[in-house]
Amino acid sequence: MPREARKLADDAIYHVLNRGNCRMRIFRRAGDFGAFIKLLEEGRKRSGVRVLGYCLMHNHWHLVVWPRRGRDLS
Repeated sequence: MPREARKLADDAIYHVLNRGNCRMRIFRRAGDFGAFIKLLEEGRKRSGVRVLGYCLMHNHWHLVVWPRRGRDLS
């Protein structure tokens, strides 16, 4: 039985992260970082979610985001 989805507050700041399986690298080449930032910008424009900060590391990334509506985070 799946768990119930988290309730997300409107106009709240969230820390979002993703890590590679078994801490494997997700960014292998220097260009991978730039490609991720480009996709992040495209998603930001499309969704309207404000990106306050990010940190990209070889095996994971962190975002600090501020969606206007909680449901925009998904």
